[in-house]
Amino acid sequence: MKKTLLFLIIAYSISFVACNKNNNMEYENGGVVLNFDDHYVQEWIRADSLLKKYNWKATFNVTMINKLDAQQIEWLQYLELQGHEIAGHGLNHKEAVEYISKYGMDKYLNDEVDSMTYLMNQKFNKITSFTYPGGSRNKEIDSNMFERFSILRATTYGAEEPKKQRCFFNGSHLVFGLGIDENYEHYSKEYLEELLKYTRDNDCILILYAHHITESVDGIYQMKLSTLDYICDYAKSNNIKFMTLSDLADL
Repeated sequence: MKKTLLFLIIAYSISFVACNKNNNMEYENGGVVLNFDDHYVQEWIRADSLLKKYNWKATFNVTMINKLDAQQIEWLQYLELQGHEIAGHGLNHKEAVEYISKYGMDKYLNDEVDSMTYLMNQKFNKITSFTYPGGSRNKEIDSNMFERFSILRATTYGAEEPKKQRCFFNGSHLVFGLGIDENYEHYSKEYLEELLKYTRDNDCILILYAHHITESVDGIYQMKLSTLDYICDYAKSNNIKFMTLSDLADL
């Protein structure tokens, strides 16, 4: 009986290691999910034009869809046609926990979520992924959101050694992305390289997010185009698969 219990404990632990090796798809050298939040559409379309050589793809998590002009919508539709994913990031970028504490769950879902998906579903493929502004969430919010979306992304922080990081897909449809804008204290080129190497060597799926892609960083929530080029080059050179959030929902 004790041996059986020990075996079950070990088996359970193994099933929840950071890297989920799914039998239905091949990830021999791992995968990377690149996320870009908010509405830096012009910068995103420019980055795409420069990174096509890598056959990359990403998830663009859009907020304030009701305030984007026709050109921005057209650019986002073009990105979707190229194989990128357009996902939701709240209509007005309100942080869920704070908004709900003031106005209640129903108002949050109406004001930030359902109104957003109504507008976005008229312009893009059906929105099935949502990323929480500021990573603000709890289990009650998740429960309501999973009635609307297939996968949810929150955030994680810190330069933990890779095997302890939460930014690797483990089979859950609540995933955690690690920010790679340069204002984050955990960010460094060396740490990013360490995560990518761990991804490759352990068949992991790495989840990263950023915001404004720029030539040179002069403010918060910015990443250098050269850093993104480095990630894409590393992935392409090491046969790491580019994935979207919705790809994870299908695993």
